[in-house]
Amino acid sequence: MSFNNLVFFNGDVRRDRRQEAMFDSLVHLNERDRFLNRLREMEQKREVEEKQTKAVRKIQKVWRGYRERDTLRLQYRAQFDALSDGKRTIEVSLQMAQLLVNFYETNKDEERLVMTLVELVKARTADRAFEQRVRDTQRLLLARCCVKFLNAATENTIFFHIFR
Repeated sequence: MSFNNLVFFNGDVRRDRRQEAMFDSLVHLNERDRFLNRLREMEQKREVEEKQTKAVRKIQKVWRGYRERDTLRLQYRAQFDALSDGKRTIEVSLQMAQLLVNFYETNKDEERLVMTLVELVKARTADRAFEQRVRDTQRLLLARCCVKFLNAATENTIFFHIFR
């Protein structure tokens, strides 16, 4: 009889359930450890997959937002170009200015900015009350477009309509 048997010795020759459970767990210790290791590995794998899924979702979200903004810019540009091809009244000039501030990009829309500013200066010269029709937010956005234009200006840039 080994020492393990004496720990739970109660005078009976047969082992009781506690002894059997202890010996079974000792015999199957390797299986139990393997099972626990597999559980840990599966949990780690699940965490990695979840992290990757979150990263993929974030990338897709950013890409969809960029693509949607780009599509809207193209639509606004097309509307702007359609308006600029027709007859230009004061209302059309205001619509053009509003569209311009929605899609302005420094390298692509400099000519459109100058054309819009020319139209706005003409409208102001013709009608002094025109200034009251331009909203402050629209002025601020046009000013931002002008600042972007000035930041990208070169030696050959003509600033007349911007400063006016």
